[in-house]
Amino acid sequence: RAYSDAIYSALQQQVNPTVVLDLSDFCLGACLASKLGASKIVSLEGRLDADVVANFAQTNQSSISIAVCRAEQLTLEVIGGRAADVVVAEPYFEVLEGWHLQEALNLYNTIRHLKSKSVVKPDARIVPSWCRIVGVLIQSNQLNAAYTACDSIRGFNHASANRAGARFHDLSLPMFQYDYTTLCDTIELGYLDFQHLDGSVTETTVRMATTAPGRCDALLVWLEYSYFVINDRYHRQSVRMLEHSKVVTAGDEFIVTSKIGGINGGLEDHTFNTQFIVVDG
Repeated sequence: RAYSDAIYSALQQQVNPTVVLDLSDFCLGACLASKLGASKIVSLEGRLDADVVANFAQTNQSSISIAVCRAEQLTLEVIGGRAADVVVAEPYFEVLEGWHLQEALNLYNTIRHLKSKSVVKPDARIVPSWCRIVGVLIQSNQLNAAYTACDSIRGFNHASANRAGARFHDLSLPMFQYDYTTLCDTIELGYLDFQHLDGSVTETTVRMATTAPGRCDALLVWLEYSYFVINDRYHRQSVRMLEHSKVVTAGDEFIVTSKIGGINGGLEDHTFNTQFIVVDG
């Protein structure tokens, strides 16, 4: 319902017949736009989903056109000669499913690329229009046991495995399956504006103060989009494991620096650097 309401709002802001472009790898946005009365819809699909869209369009006598190609291959000719007024996305992408920051960056860069090719109008309405990157510090005995180095067991030396495992501190996990305790308030770490995107590199530094004593094992990160907000029961979240867990008391601070954009100046790269600081007193 939230997604449908957001698409309806975007359509209501259009004066002339509207071209809707659905960039997702499934046709939900296109189907909703059709039900809401959009005059022309182009749904970007892989070959497996193209039949689903075709069946829906035929059954509902809808004006959905199917583009079986990659987003970067879209041209004005492919979408019928008129630039898109409204762009919708879920924004989950098959190749990146489960890695939500990469999904958001993929959507951002795709829209920026299509605007540069005049496939999407400069003032097109984007659904979702923005997303917040948010995070919280957690203690989790299960994560700490599963994703940290282990000592020798029955004479077996785990040193080689530990060296390899230490590289995998970024995880994508269904956190509702893990027991964990939050150690601070949820805080915004970064922001992506899909509506007014300029491709600039952004860097944000925030202080995350612990509100309870415990052992900090990881930084839990997820995204909140403009048309709906997902809480920490979200099906998958990004988990940044600390190299070494830190025992904390209430009032201790972590500094988290998030940089969206890398050495080449593009948003294709991103980093999250975590530093532990104990506040005097």
